[in-house]
Amino acid sequence: MTFKPFSGLQLVLVLWALSYLPSANAESVSLESWVNPFELSSAKRILDYQWEEKASGNHRICAFIPRSETSYWFAVNYGLVKKARELGISLKVFHTAELPQRSPEKLKEQIDHCIAHRPNSVIVDDTFGDELVQLQRAFSHPVKIIAVGKNLLLGAIDASSSPSFTDIGQRLAKYMNQKHDNGRIQQTVLFPGDRKMQYVSAFIDGFIPKINGHKFHLRDTIYTSDNYLEIKSALTRYLN
Repeated sequence: MTFKPFSGLQLVLVLWALSYLPSANAESVSLESWVNPFELSSAKRILDYQWEEKASGNHRICAFIPRSETSYWFAVNYGLVKKARELGISLKVFHTAELPQRSPEKLKEQIDHCIAHRPNSVIVDDTFGDELVQLQRAFSHPVKIIAVGKNLLLGAIDASSSPSFTDIGQRLAKYMNQKHDNGRIQQTVLFPGDRKMQYVSAFIDGFIPKINGHKFHLRDTIYTSDNYLEIKSALTRYLN
């Protein structure tokens, strides 16, 4: 398999979103891409993606993602592994534990293991910052750096694969409106994530205008980090 040139959503989205797309036996799938991959507010276009065939050479990828302790990152991990197996790609996944608990020493050790794997591409999550420069300088051969998950708006990235969180907010509101089956206004509490994160404001911008005020009343919005234990604790405190 030869990797085709990609921008925005192409390569990584096919790897990690397998469970949401048609069978790999289909000739092509339609993917949505931002015209400027690093600006969520830019216009979008539809890409007709041709499925890659099984790898004919020894293609290697490293992926750095947080621990699979949320349904989001669990799905990313699952999609990456499943698609890599189908294509015959050698994939190594490193779980990096979310900041601030992430150990710099442990991350350096993981990067060293990735370097030893001699990957053609490296996938990173949005917790990477200065480590990207360290990662790029570490390789003696050209390596594509791809951001997956929430957009990582850094010049060190060759491509970025991210869902539109505005669209996710709109779709959730649409789903709730359709499922509302009685005349009473339902009291609703929103746990969108970390107030400081760009994806959270994008999600709220999509969700709030679309939720039907005759069916739902948004009582509270509770902000937390993406840490599973913090989310669980905040939800428990609120319910109590």
